[in-house]
Amino acid sequence: MKEITRKMLIKDQPRYVRYMSANLINRFGDAVDSLATVWLTYEVTGSASMSALAYACNMLPTVILTPLLGAYVEKLNKKKVMVLVDFMRAILVCLYLFLYVSGILNVALILTLTVLTSSVEALGQPAISAFVIEILDKEYYEVGVGTNRALMSAMELVGNALAGIILATFGIAGAFVVDGCTFVIAALLKLSIPYKQRIHEQHANTPYLTMLKDGFVYLKKSKVLLTLCFIGLFLNASLVPFNAVLAPYIGTYLNGNPMFLSLVSIGVSAGTMLGGFLYPTISKKISTNMQFAIAGICAALLYFSFTLVAVLSLPLYISIALLCIFIFFMGIAVSIGGSVANITFISRVDQEYLSRSSAIIDAFFYSGMPITSVVVSIVVASLSIPQVFFIFGCICLACFGIILHNKTLKGDTSDVNTTATTI
Repeated sequence: MKEITRKMLIKDQPRYVRYMSANLINRFGDAVDSLATVWLTYEVTGSASMSALAYACNMLPTVILTPLLGAYVEKLNKKKVMVLVDFMRAILVCLYLFLYVSGILNVALILTLTVLTSSVEALGQPAISAFVIEILDKEYYEVGVGTNRALMSAMELVGNALAGIILATFGIAGAFVVDGCTFVIAALLKLSIPYKQRIHEQHANTPYLTMLKDGFVYLKKSKVLLTLCFIGLFLNASLVPFNAVLAPYIGTYLNGNPMFLSLVSIGVSAGTMLGGFLYPTISKKISTNMQFAIAGICAALLYFSFTLVAVLSLPLYISIALLCIFIFFMGIAVSIGGSVANITFISRVDQEYLSRSSAIIDAFFYSGMPITSVVVSIVVASLSIPQVFFIFGCICLACFGIILHNKTLKGDTSDVNTTATTI
């Protein structure tokens, strides 16, 4: 079989290339916006517990709404849904900007806007998963997913590198302006992608509750997809403390400012970018469960490194350099873990169940995050952040040691076929 290359992807899959271009624009804006929002939340609240609570609010709509919206989105034109979501996100960013500039933005409004934004994203995610599979030929899955992840990480790297400069020069308001513009541009670019809904007519007369039930039944019958759900749950939950209290950690133990937050994010993006480029090769040499296990081990090492830096009180430049090294390798592992999860999913699911299965699996993936966020918000009130990091490092080692010995995912994703699961 002829090896698929990135050059072939660019030449033979023009719709997917245009989709990746729109994603690049989105990702740049998101990279700037995410850093601004994280720092704004900590700046307004001054509390590590509140930062973790805000993170929980960001995850809850994904867990609750995504599986419910997946069955609904199955009937809709996926491209139109994605475009609508981008425009809605732009409107929410404008509202965020208005409230901030007006000086009336407070904790309650931040949490409310966080929930609204996450709710809109919950509508778009099932459409994205189905849209990608409909415009990308199956033989291009591994190269396409790996290339997209690498490019997204590269753009995130650029965004993170510029975020500190943008925040320092134009402030948080400037970051929101950039984010709003990117959503509009990305929406227009997605609108230009040639696309014809494949299965819209097939489900036109099927009741919503029937479609929702069928999606759960379909997933229940696949041992591989169920295993994937729980692995995704553990992997995402294990990263919650890092994402939720990173800004307070930098502010407390690294005498930080937004520029330090940007430097840490650059390490993640650089590792993720390299992992995306390496994935097509790695997937042929390392088993699926080993790839997931490596991601868990790297998460544990990341937490231990943050704990070590805080305990040893190293010089600032040494601390930043050490953390960036571990974050870089964590980025590689997360990229590979995310890629193998995507490939396993799109290789296993029948196209008529794409949106529903994607929505349910996404909900599983993120279901542990709001709970973990609430736990972290409570725990950091009595324990130091380094102590919390050490505890989660130990949990990561235990969980992913179990995954390493899981027999369901033995072998690589190339062993998977679309007929393995039926109802």
